[in-house]
Amino acid sequence: MRILFGLCLFVLSSAQGFAAQDLDLSTCSISALRDGKPAAITCAGNTFTIDDADDGIEFSNVITGLALQFWRDGRYNRAETLFRSALDIRRRVLGEDHPDTATSYKNFALILDSQGRFDKGEPFLRKALAIRKRIFGDDHVDTIRLKGHLALNLDFQGRYADAEPFLSQVLETQRRVLGEDDHFTAVSYHNLASNLDRQGRYAEAEPFYRNGLDIKLRVVGVDDPSTAATYSSFASNLTAQGRYAEADKLNRKALEIQLRGFGEDHPSTARSYSNTAYILTLQGMYIEADPFNRKALEIRLRILGEGHVDTATSYFNLAFNLTSLSRYKEAETFYRKAISSFERALGKDHPTTIRAVERVANIIKNEHQK
Repeated sequence: MRILFGLCLFVLSSAQGFAAQDLDLSTCSISALRDGKPAAITCAGNTFTIDDADDGIEFSNVITGLALQFWRDGRYNRAETLFRSALDIRRRVLGEDHPDTATSYKNFALILDSQGRFDKGEPFLRKALAIRKRIFGDDHVDTIRLKGHLALNLDFQGRYADAEPFLSQVLETQRRVLGEDDHFTAVSYHNLASNLDRQGRYAEAEPFYRNGLDIKLRVVGVDDPSTAATYSSFASNLTAQGRYAEADKLNRKALEIQLRGFGEDHPSTARSYSNTAYILTLQGMYIEADPFNRKALEIRLRILGEGHVDTATSYFNLAFNLTSLSRYKEAETFYRKAISSFERALGKDHPTTIRAVERVANIIKNEHQK
């Protein structure tokens, strides 16, 4: 059973007028708290506070930049706190109908999505989209991208049919407005392909993956993290079509890029370990797959925690492999952990949660029949 999740290519952004290169973010740290929230940030000897003369707008820009850095490093909890603070400041000072407020709504939604909390992120994305549509109109690039983010959010909630029309609309608009040689057009190809994968329409998805990968290689190059993400998802698509040798080649390219760029303790690296295990499992190489599954689970528990959908996926994949090795008692333990994590991340009625429950029921039934 194919249980892998393709990477959602989130694009977070800083406020207009704030360029990350203006500060060396590696020198920044929270230097004061108020009511548990950041109240002052110090960067290379310069301190920005929420009480500055501009009512904290510059402070909100700095913490947004720092949050973006935390997000890129996979430190989602820290990023979430800072994005929330920036959103609160901008709502208070700039009001609801301001582009930077919309940016903060979007950033906060996407950091929730990055942690698998898609139902929590959806209303913030809808708020950001409503603001952008009022300010810029339906055909503005920023509005289109937000429609894409909302579509992905729905996709990861299991609402595939709801998401597909949004994704198709976004791709067609971006091809028309941005052209084929644009990074965001490549992202849209990838996202529509992932949606079709989740509906089991693998052959339909393949040309969208190929187009997206070709654009990525031309525009951002082979060593870009988003290129690795497309290699990884395309490999999963080929795996589902039974083309294991092709899939293994692409997946190992992804893992190579991610280890070089991110190191081991990153969600994308964990995903590639998991995908490697999955390809081995499908070829009946269960013993060889086991250490890759355990490595993925170890990383995800360390950096994402129990309640994340990717951690649940690792529990499930490890359990599936153990079942194939006839280690049923151990498999049942990991299936139950998977169910608990899927319920927390996706809810009891999500198709993936239901499949995990069915697996446990089958194991118990088979054990009783012995």
